[in-house]
Amino acid sequence: MKSRALVQIIIYYMEDEQIHLVMKFQPEWVNQLKQWIEQTNSVSTKPFEPDNTTFPFTSDEKYQMKNLPSREFLLDKATLHSVYLGLVDIIFAFAYNHRINEGEDNVEAAWTICKLSATLSWLEEYCGSVREVMYCCVRRSLCYPLYRHWELSQVVLQDTRQIFHLGRHKLLQCLLKVHKILSASEPYYILNNLFITDYCVWIQHASPQQLNKLAEALDVVAITKAEVGWELSELETAAKLAALTV
Repeated sequence: MKSRALVQIIIYYMEDEQIHLVMKFQPEWVNQLKQWIEQTNSVSTKPFEPDNTTFPFTSDEKYQMKNLPSREFLLDKATLHSVYLGLVDIIFAFAYNHRINEGEDNVEAAWTICKLSATLSWLEEYCGSVREVMYCCVRRSLCYPLYRHWELSQVVLQDTRQIFHLGRHKLLQCLLKVHKILSASEPYYILNNLFITDYCVWIQHASPQQLNKLAEALDVVAITKAEVGWELSELETAAKLAALTV
């Protein structure tokens, strides 16, 4: 197992340039968050999130929203907590896919999102903390997808934080993109019926205050290599030495 991991890490140190190109990509939410911060710096009472006019929906997104069902969700405290944590898991998977494809989609997008999200891949119901979710997301990002790189995982964590700081409107846009990706791929489309459609409906009425608290909780979460438990520091050191001799 360790030898296979070492080979994989060596490969990515040799392809370091491609990894860093992916990490340098600037998704739209980076500038959107900057704009939002600039707009609210002069406001005495800062709102929890941008309104619908700040980042307008596209015609495609409006069409998707028009076809969403009308539902009301009566959730107890424990279930609601699990729903919020599952949202973090799904948004991390979306952000990873968006970044590695530089904003485009491909035939592997549905597989990537569903493989990175424990909620979608095996119906995980989180009941712990934000740290637990981020721990799971980072580990999955280091063992399943095409690009398995510690620094990339940290960049995707930051993407996730930024999306949550943009509130319900941006979260809905991301969920609608996930919905569109899964709709075009078998057998993943069934996950829209199980999760994403309901998330698209629910997020429109979610508490801005709770989402803001969740974004702040994400800001203070930092997952270390030691926590991952795979001796990453030792493997990376060995990989660097081995790459020098290739």
